[in-house]
Amino acid sequence: LFFERFLNPERIDLPDIDIDFGQLGREKVISYIFKKFGNNRVTHVSTVSTYAARSAIRDTGRALGFLPREINKIAQLMPIFSSPGVIRASLKKLPELQKLPQDQEPLKSLFSFAQTIEGKPRHLSVHASSMIISDRPLSEVVPLEVTNQGEIVSQYEKESIKDLGLLKMDILGSRSLTVIKKTLEMLREKNINIDLSKIPLDDKATFSALQKGKTLGVFQLESSGMSSLLRRLSPSHLGDLIAALSLYRPGPLDSGMTEHYLKRKRG
Repeated sequence: LFFERFLNPERIDLPDIDIDFGQLGREKVISYIFKKFGNNRVTHVSTVSTYAARSAIRDTGRALGFLPREINKIAQLMPIFSSPGVIRASLKKLPELQKLPQDQEPLKSLFSFAQTIEGKPRHLSVHASSMIISDRPLSEVVPLEVTNQGEIVSQYEKESIKDLGLLKMDILGSRSLTVIKKTLEMLREKNINIDLSKIPLDDKATFSALQKGKTLGVFQLESSGMSSLLRRLSPSHLGDLIAALSLYRPGPLDSGMTEHYLKRKRG
């Protein structure tokens, strides 16, 4: 990707830096960051976990004195996805829930209170990948707390961290990099040595497959939407792939920029 995607004179907020590592080496990288910059200047970022339909039903049921087996039976009838209004919609649409005496106590209070807390903050969790690196002790900048696992995390979530002007980095574990590493190791066991740095970036067979949308298992290119875009874009060099990754984003797709680019490319 072009560096200007992340930092350019027109950008008003801090860059969002994502770095991918193999899943097996990610913990080593995180340990290095703490050692390099100091435990008092590096921390994980928290994320606010909110009440989904099932968790709202379970916590409300416990507070009202329902038996665990009763509350689990009702909670499992709710959809697993999280969005305010799911409980209300489910009570109206799902036949299994419509059979329950919703207008009678104690279910009336259960569903009423559960809807009140649905979507509200439940607890702080540790963000899967985000970390803060500061030029001074973080205790002087953000409130910190210790998790149940003994990790120190910021009490502010990632958007508030950005507002403070702190550098946030996402240390991601990539399954694709792990697959590549293990594949190379298996090949070496059979005395087949491949140097990734010597693989040409203009390999015709590779681009022929991409033009046909054959991207299953290819990092960032395997979704059906991206596969469709590549068939229309017909990439022939690395620059086309850079453009495709930049175009397959909500902004360009919603604004019509992607379609405009495809038309210009075809002349």
